[in-house]
Amino acid sequence: MTDERKTTDQEAGEAFSGPAFGTAPEDIHLLDDVRAWLARFVFPMRESDIDVLTLWAVHTHVCQETYTSPRLLIDSPMPGSGKTTTLEHLQRLCLKPVQMASVSSPALLTRMLKDGPRTLLIDEADRSLDPKKDGVGDLIAVLNSGYKRGATRPVLVPVKGGGWEAEEMPTFAPVAMAGNNPALPDDTRARCIRVLLLPDNQGHCDESDWEIIEDDACRLGSRLANWAEHHRDQIRNSRPDLPEGVTGRARERWLPLKRVAVAAGGRWPQIADNLAIYDREQMKADLEDGLVRERPAMLLLRDLARYWPEDTAHWPSQAIRDTLIRENPDMWSRDSPFGRDITTKRLGKMLAQGYGVHSRQLRRGGPRGYVRRELEPVWQRMGMTPSASDESDAPDESDAQTQAPASHASLASHASDTGGPPTKAMQAPASHVTPTTGSASHPAEGVTPVTPVTPEPTPPRTVTPVTHVTPPTEAKREPTTPPLSEFMAELRGESR
Repeated sequence: MTDERKTTDQEAGEAFSGPAFGTAPEDIHLLDDVRAWLARFVFPMRESDIDVLTLWAVHTHVCQETYTSPRLLIDSPMPGSGKTTTLEHLQRLCLKPVQMASVSSPALLTRMLKDGPRTLLIDEADRSLDPKKDGVGDLIAVLNSGYKRGATRPVLVPVKGGGWEAEEMPTFAPVAMAGNNPALPDDTRARCIRVLLLPDNQGHCDESDWEIIEDDACRLGSRLANWAEHHRDQIRNSRPDLPEGVTGRARERWLPLKRVAVAAGGRWPQIADNLAIYDREQMKADLEDGLVRERPAMLLLRDLARYWPEDTAHWPSQAIRDTLIRENPDMWSRDSPFGRDITTKRLGKMLAQGYGVHSRQLRRGGPRGYVRRELEPVWQRMGMTPSASDESDAPDESDAQTQAPASHASLASHASDTGGPPTKAMQAPASHVTPTTGSASHPAEGVTPVTPVTPEPTPPRTVTPVTHVTPPTEAKREPTTPPLSEFMAELRGESR
């Protein structure tokens, strides 16, 4: 060994406080050494992104045990920010890396993964993964499906004697993508952990002179592989908790890194939690700032929760439409990307197809609209908090059974006494009507209704509830209210 090489090894030992390669079972400082290495050559906007790169590089060696593999998006608004340099360092640290500046076809990716997972390092993602290019949609579909272990894609392969046959090939692999604000689809971004880079104009980082640092970087990668092999079973059986609110797709992104952090011990579990919390808050901020585009059906559901009037159980479709156009014109008016005002038909289609919620006509001849009670379970499942509401006016089957007959009878009685339709005061909802009691000769229940007896002229005037009475001085005419069965059905929300 030359003196120059001895000097290099001594410098490496000083740079990495952990034990030398070959003693990985006790390599308790490995993740700290990987972090120190990356911090020398990569300068992200947030210092904690170095922790992201460290945990992600380690997880590639145990991706089969973590079940999911978050996509790493190395992003920048301009060239010269260190994206390619970051990929070069990951190439020395990750599992069986393959670096590519372009991807020709989905079939190529699947054939590369036929013998097991490899870490795919895709540079120039703003061009190679541009959704506007032909064939990129299929390529992105492969990258999305390969997010979880066990994902496959059918590929035609040649067979002896000529011809082709379909073969299922794996798509599961860790993937890092680097580009200048690549226009990735929302479903791909939802699988990504983003690291933002900007040019290092102040010279904080060392130059990555690979002629000098190649051996050191490769030795660190070997230590990673050896450490992962020793902790493989522990990581496979680990199910650590994540911070509150880190659920669904966010949990799939951060759980693999948290499992690695728990195996590393020390301060790393708390680091992983802090990263997950920051990502959770960042996703909320991106949504509020419009950086993440929601599907129209999701925006509609969110706007309904935001603008639903208080103390309203049933909101007519036309009123919903007018409110959406007025309150959120950028999404629902003619100024929206759709190019015209939302219609009640489009509104109903989105709610029916997206959430199985249909409009209701509570009373015959009344407006069709939506019942708050039917939307509340959807809001709850989607984590949305609607405005407060008084449900006393909401139609309820049990209320209708006990209260509707009295209300119906009172309306009919009023019609028989006055010879005209019910007054506005008599048209209160069933929940606000107090049934009157019958006299000894005319009980309110179980007796065939008869012509009401004129009560004593003492206020307030009490009317004995009856149904469909023919006035004695007028010819028989049709009742002013619908039959009781129809009235009950309407209160239950059973539109015709």
